[in-house]
Amino acid sequence: AGASGIPGPALEPMNRWLLEQSVSAGEYLRAVNQMQVIARRIVGFFESFDALILPVYMHSTIRVGEWANLSFAETLARIIHWVAPCPPFNASGQPSIAIPAGLDGNGLPIGIQIVGRPAAEATIIALAAQIEAVKPFPVLDLNR
Repeated sequence: AGASGIPGPALEPMNRWLLEQSVSAGEYLRAVNQMQVIARRIVGFFESFDALILPVYMHSTIRVGEWANLSFAETLARIIHWVAPCPPFNASGQPSIAIPAGLDGNGLPIGIQIVGRPAAEATIIALAAQIEAVKPFPVLDLNR
């Protein structure tokens, strides 16, 4: 924490742990290069398709405190797996939109992500509107 100018004790334990996981400049640059290679492959996929529809999250909402006793490493691993469908498209710079798609067995909302070709925001917005017209977004019963 010292090199960042932030005193270690001022950080939450999880943030302190994350800071301790730092990498060298060379490792960082290799990771950025790998991310760019993967982004080009993802963009190449869209030469044959206008859009890709996939879940926003890999599993339903967790209960408050469900991960409270996990190690920081296990918590981070679960978060990364949970949101796995989203980061590749953030890295590739493609337009995407997440919309409600229904409710799970516990009445909690689930969503889908629509990803389009680079600079094709109009396509994914139109597709999201068409999905909403056919299947209006669910309204949650807050009295449950």
